[in-house]
Amino acid sequence: MIHVVDNFFDDPYVIRKQALKLEYYSDREGRWPGMRSHNISKEIKNYIALKSQSITQNLHLKISDRQFNCAFQFVTKDFREGIFHADDFCDYTCIIFLSPDSIDYSGTEVCDDDHPPLIVPRKMLERKVKENFYKDTKNFLKGYKYDRMRSKVNSFFDPIIKVPARFNRCLLFSGGNYHRAQKFYGKSIKDSRLTLVSFLTV
Repeated sequence: MIHVVDNFFDDPYVIRKQALKLEYYSDREGRWPGMRSHNISKEIKNYIALKSQSITQNLHLKISDRQFNCAFQFVTKDFREGIFHADDFCDYTCIIFLSPDSIDYSGTEVCDDDHPPLIVPRKMLERKVKENFYKDTKNFLKGYKYDRMRSKVNSFFDPIIKVPARFNRCLLFSGGNYHRAQKFYGKSIKDSRLTLVSFLTV
């Protein structure tokens, strides 16, 4: 089930203001694009969990205390656009858009939950290509290889919904649903694609 909920936070500007003050880091292994901060208060985590329980009617959903299960993430235009993947390690993925001035085609695409999970030939999904690019987005050759791979992989997927990025909009869906970010943009946290991403389990 895919849920789109607007006006998720009562005061989203307070949440965004907190995000802008935090320290961020990139992943040394290149597993995800952009920069993340996992310094999320328990108050915010509890709010997300309780609201997600209400939306899904699943009172057992929670965000565990593991470091990587909730993070602010900003991704600049250097990372181009996303590639389809699934978050098989969680029951639900929650994405909250926190950029007031999003550009067009910068939201998230999600496939149906019964989308075949192994349709992409292994030789096409070269994880190292993605990781090498995420670690060095300025390298022309790495960017070229990533663009080719991303284009081939994404062509295998047929999303049933394309959710535009809108400030304070929440996108909540099963972690097993294949999905991808559309275009990344901006040069810093202040003008780039900023989200609050949470992985919820039962």
